[in-house]
Amino acid sequence: MMGDYKKAEPFYQRALKIREKALGPNNPALVSSIGGLADLYRLQKDYAKAEPLAEQALKLSEKVYGPGHEMTATAYNNLGAIYEGMGKYDKAEPLFQKGLKLFEDKRGPNYYKTGAALDNLGVLYREKGEYKKAESYALRAVEVTEKARGPEHPETATCLNDLAKLYEAMGDKAKAEPLRERAAKIRKRGENKPASPQATP
Repeated sequence: MMGDYKKAEPFYQRALKIREKALGPNNPALVSSIGGLADLYRLQKDYAKAEPLAEQALKLSEKVYGPGHEMTATAYNNLGAIYEGMGKYDKAEPLFQKGLKLFEDKRGPNYYKTGAALDNLGVLYREKGEYKKAESYALRAVEVTEKARGPEHPETATCLNDLAKLYEAMGDKAKAEPLRERAAKIRKRGENKPASPQATP
């Protein structure tokens, strides 16, 4: 998987340079390009490269979309995930909370990105050892993601797995095991699905 990230990196960088040259430095399309490259570095745990890019994406999103836009909410979550990975929980928490509030205000409580934001907070509070708070967010994340994405979706599996990790951290293996098993079955079924036909241009 890490090799795939390394292969993808030059394509992300090239796409960003092309867009910057063609569209200028303040075009809204750059938000997703910069954020995508930041997320690629986050997945590689290269936080020194990810952090300034994610901060740049957030500033640009606030400038071109405004602080109350869904794209800005996504940028809050993306930067929060980088801070979380760095162990900077006090910086991550308000960003996750801002992102969650925006998704709920703009799209409602059952939007799929609302579920992802809830899951982010559940993981954050688990890592901080605030298990009761973590459980509240993690349970809501599963409920929202199941409604928004369906019970067999990979994002549902992620939320189930994160809830299982929480119960394991709390020492409740009886609750954790069925959740982990269900998540594994969803992922296995996803791997066994035939590839979807390619769309014709």
